[in-house]
Amino acid sequence: KQKHNVLHHTYTNVSDLDDDLDTGGLLRLSPSQEWKPWHRMQQWYAFPLYSLLTISWLTFYDFQKLITGRIGSHKMPQTLVRDKLFFLLTKVFYFTYTIVIPLFFHPVLYVLLAFLAIHIVTGITLAVVFQLAHTTAATDFPEADSESGKLPEDWATHQVHTTADFAPGNRILGWYLGGLNYQVEHHLFSRICHVHYPALSRIVKKTCEEYSIAYRAFP
Repeated sequence: KQKHNVLHHTYTNVSDLDDDLDTGGLLRLSPSQEWKPWHRMQQWYAFPLYSLLTISWLTFYDFQKLITGRIGSHKMPQTLVRDKLFFLLTKVFYFTYTIVIPLFFHPVLYVLLAFLAIHIVTGITLAVVFQLAHTTAATDFPEADSESGKLPEDWATHQVHTTADFAPGNRILGWYLGGLNYQVEHHLFSRICHVHYPALSRIVKKTCEEYSIAYRAFP
């Protein structure tokens, strides 16, 4: 919730605040991030890293955030004991039904391959959705004012300028991604069911044209 709903949906594409841009220096996803020599090759090793996305959350980053109480430079609200207990119980439950129980019925190799396949596909899918929606040559990467800490635009304009729709009108992709190909609408109206995003996109686009706000959509 803190990582996605609070930080990503508030400080979209703002380096050091949007945790989705942080890859520990392995990838350079924002112009404001420090360039390293290995970044010249990131187009070759990015996809293997994408495949590890959800596994890294599951086995490392979730625990790191719980223990440190921080997401990047952002300090999270204090976690209640009951929430910590719930976190641990859900982890035990997940590993039990995805690994332990299947081991009673299938060989170890089959179970591990299935587990890895699920996370490789999910990791690549989530990463590609994020890249297409946010880290493109067309989207903005604003920086907060060094003195006031304020962003240069209001929240709604910021969301439109840092986000892009992709493959709008593709019903199969829209079904598979749960409407996440309409990222502008997802960011502006995250509480509204995604089945309404196509209709909303036409309204948002017209409104953006009316107020001279750049609206990005890639076919």
